[in-house]
Amino acid sequence: MSFDKDTKKTSLVNWLLGIFAFIGLYAIAKFFFGWLIGFVVITPVIGVAVSVFIVNHGAGGMFRLFKRMALNDLQGIHHAFHDRPVWVRWQDGGCQTLASDVFDILDHQSSGARLRQLARQYGDDGFFKDERGRWWFGESALLDWLHSRSKTLDHQTLRLHRWFEKEVFPPMRKKAELRGEDTTPRCLRPDITEGIQTTH
Repeated sequence: MSFDKDTKKTSLVNWLLGIFAFIGLYAIAKFFFGWLIGFVVITPVIGVAVSVFIVNHGAGGMFRLFKRMALNDLQGIHHAFHDRPVWVRWQDGGCQTLASDVFDILDHQSSGARLRQLARQYGDDGFFKDERGRWWFGESALLDWLHSRSKTLDHQTLRLHRWFEKEVFPPMRKKAELRGEDTTPRCLRPDITEGIQTTH
């Protein structure tokens, strides 16, 4: 069973347990107070359950959605992994992901030395710093880094890898193709490689 299916199964079990608990509480209230008063007695429980659901899944998610919409024109395309914002942009023939967003989701502690090590490992197109000092992952480098972390059976990393690979990068690449943009990675473009060769 995949981790995504396991998460859905756990959520379904929680919902079923909640429904059975509500039915049980209502049956007890009905036994002591009758069906009408029993329903009135159990109504606050319904209110609490609905409030918890809205806080956990609605209010926070809507706030982050509006925030991403407000910043979209200024900062690029924002996605959300389990309501956690992730900034992904299309540039130089590929998807580039803000490294700090990925690190925050995985609770990954990064230092200057580790960031420089990633830059040496993946090169200028794989892990790099922009003019504002923010670090970015290239598409292939991010998937490779997540794959390396997932070898420790980190479920969150496995889910994040699958999310980028299946749900984020392919649609962005498809949209770029429909716009007629060059989807060849910058390092593989003939004009770029020829320019590099002539400088040696």
